[in-house]
Amino acid sequence: MSSIKAKTSIVVASQSFLHANKLTIIIIQVEFPIYRDLPRLPTPFGALLYTQFLRLSLVDRLTSVPLLAPIIDFDNTDNAWKRYDAMTARELFRLFGCSARLYQKVLKPLLQVGLFAPAEQCSAAATLGILYYYLLAHQQNFDVLWCRGTVTEKIFTPWLESIKTKGCRYLENKRLTDFIIDEDSGHILGVVCGQETYEADAVVLAVGVSSLQSTIMSSSVLQSREDFLNVLNLSTIDVVSVKVWLDRKVEIPNASNVCSGFDDLTAWTFLDLNSIYDEYEGAPTTVLEAEFYFAKQLLPLKDEQIVVKLMSYLSRCMKEFEEAKVLQQIVTRLPESATHFFPGSYKYMMRGSTSFPNLFLAGDWVVTRHGSWSKEKAYVTGLEAANRVVDYLEEGDFARILPVEDDEPHIETLREFNRRINETTAQIPLAEFFM
Repeated sequence: MSSIKAKTSIVVASQSFLHANKLTIIIIQVEFPIYRDLPRLPTPFGALLYTQFLRLSLVDRLTSVPLLAPIIDFDNTDNAWKRYDAMTARELFRLFGCSARLYQKVLKPLLQVGLFAPAEQCSAAATLGILYYYLLAHQQNFDVLWCRGTVTEKIFTPWLESIKTKGCRYLENKRLTDFIIDEDSGHILGVVCGQETYEADAVVLAVGVSSLQSTIMSSSVLQSREDFLNVLNLSTIDVVSVKVWLDRKVEIPNASNVCSGFDDLTAWTFLDLNSIYDEYEGAPTTVLEAEFYFAKQLLPLKDEQIVVKLMSYLSRCMKEFEEAKVLQQIVTRLPESATHFFPGSYKYMMRGSTSFPNLFLAGDWVVTRHGSWSKEKAYVTGLEAANRVVDYLEEGDFARILPVEDDEPHIETLREFNRRINETTAQIPLAEFFM
């Protein structure tokens, strides 16, 4: 499978007033280079020096440096999550002195596409985790390798076919409604899908939050356990994806674009598929895909209305889109598809092992100490769940899980120093008295 590295830009719309008429100005605020191609600098100097902040002063950029303090303090442990999870991302940025321009033009848009929600609705703990994993741990972390075609076509379909050849059987269009349990041991004996029952030696639920919540609502077995009832307090986010084919070629400077400030939508992204997908390379027309996050207001609209809105936004980004006509469109609504890491959500999330000895979980919302995020985290928790099944059944081979790259020496030194300070502080009388 081939892939491509692509530069990313942040495009922000700001509004001013001219003769009582609202004027929207679209400006590229930041361009991220391909860091892997540049000389490697210690964290965080690569991100500060190589990133092209086109409209941001040096003073604004320097206000990001104090963020290193909570990033070093947040070591992905249970205590660290509890310490920062009650705070919003916006409160975090304000507490550590980020300038208003740095927040509005860079951090806010990045967070809105990283955690799919406005900063005031995102957990500071999740924010620190995703900022470190994608931006600050190592210089090249922000580089994204884009698949040279759809992930379904290039990765999942061949993968599923290879699993079939090993004897795996897929039962499609089956909705899990309950479980059969051994009341004495607490082990799951089988799964119930409506009127059908299937025996099971072990069960892995590799599902999103909304799917698990639906199962909990129908399952008397899961309702008997506190850890599963707590999941009902979690929340999800709606996403709308739009793919369009245009009647002309539009040269898009960057293949990947993060956009913010359009009609009060939280954020959206668009990708130049001519630059990314092999099948569209050299095509005389433009093919692009956009995703809108926190998009509940778009769900009830007709496909044509959503496409008109997209083309309006694109025209405000680049004039070349104004005369372009849409030849073909695919609009995909994904309600409740993304995990909402809202402040205080950590206490409701589950580990990969559950209160049932042979029932395990996988997903980007499942607690793990691996340090990865998003799709990578979902994949890693899947491997962890598979290893738990192997351990439980005492049969099969353990999957090898690659750890994330170690902290750079100066970061590890600072973290060790910070741990000692926290340990000393915890021994001070009345240390738990203050918030």
